[in-house]
Amino acid sequence: MRLPQLPVSAVLFAPPTLSLPAAALPNVSAVAPAQPTEPTASAQLGQISESAALAPQTGDVAASALSAQRFDGAAPNAAVASAALGESGSSQPALPSFLAAADPEAGRWLSTVVATMSRSKTARAVLRKVAQQAERRGRPLVIAIAQISGASGLFSFDHGVVTIGSNLQSGASLDTAAGVLTHELKHALQFEEDLPVMAFEMELEAFLAEFHVYEELGYKAPRESLDYSSLVRFKNDADRFIVWLNKEYYPEDLAIIGHGAGDYEERLRSARATLQRGLRWFEGRLKKVDAVIERMRQTGQPEQAIEQYRLDEAAPLQAKIRLKLREIGWLDHDLALLSDPVARQRYKKYAARVLRQARAYHRSLSER
Repeated sequence: MRLPQLPVSAVLFAPPTLSLPAAALPNVSAVAPAQPTEPTASAQLGQISESAALAPQTGDVAASALSAQRFDGAAPNAAVASAALGESGSSQPALPSFLAAADPEAGRWLSTVVATMSRSKTARAVLRKVAQQAERRGRPLVIAIAQISGASGLFSFDHGVVTIGSNLQSGASLDTAAGVLTHELKHALQFEEDLPVMAFEMELEAFLAEFHVYEELGYKAPRESLDYSSLVRFKNDADRFIVWLNKEYYPEDLAIIGHGAGDYEERLRSARATLQRGLRWFEGRLKKVDAVIERMRQTGQPEQAIEQYRLDEAAPLQAKIRLKLREIGWLDHDLALLSDPVARQRYKKYAARVLRQARAYHRSLSER
């Protein structure tokens, strides 16, 4: 799931938060809904050049160019197995330098997820692109593990951080986690394409990558899981799956597929007007709370009581106002893109490409 917290999201099998969901831009993220093999050491690495070695995680990405060579979409190369094992030759694979875990424990688990991803051609290609992105930026992509309501993962356009649900670390298979992380990394890559943050097609593209990863890993989702029902729907009818996914899980996201750019812009303007009304209400309420605080000061109320009132009454309103401003900022971003002929055409081509990919993958599944 992507996260601007506005009607745009990128959730992996979970409702979006203007994906995702301070005053300038809305919080954008990409999220994946919650979901319920130990990989070999050699499987964690894609092909790497003979002279390149896998750099263990450090505070920078000085070795990201070498790490990027590892993930070239080719089959795993047993010759570089030792590079995955760190200096001591322990069986714990190292997290690539272009990814930075929020804490050591998360890093250890994430390294096994990345090792699992290296068994998938699709996931290796995504990792290679993330490594190249880190090299261009001069910094790694930060990944955190945390509890997420209604999702298994998200990517925040505001903060540039991937968050993976702690439920995956504690109870899901590594194959499931590999699919979720691939989904969220796709959102991190999409952010650089300068597309409308409310574009549903970004979610669709991330889901397709996830489906490919599960297939390449040989993962069979439990029949009661959303993974299973989603793939069954997709196999039965790709176009109906797209409509269902947009309506049921990403209703705030907008799709140019089947609508057109003009309709898209109109819906953006309508969403902006709704946010503006909400913003005015919160600002009015905060003004009244500020008046109470001022009166408390005038009448000599204890500072501790004044501060507690501010925390209880003013702080939540201020947070909501910041969120509304970010959401409006992202809507303005999308409207500006669509008003630019070049950017508008770029989005149309992107949406058409994703739709072609979805239909082509559906055909390939149907023919088996």
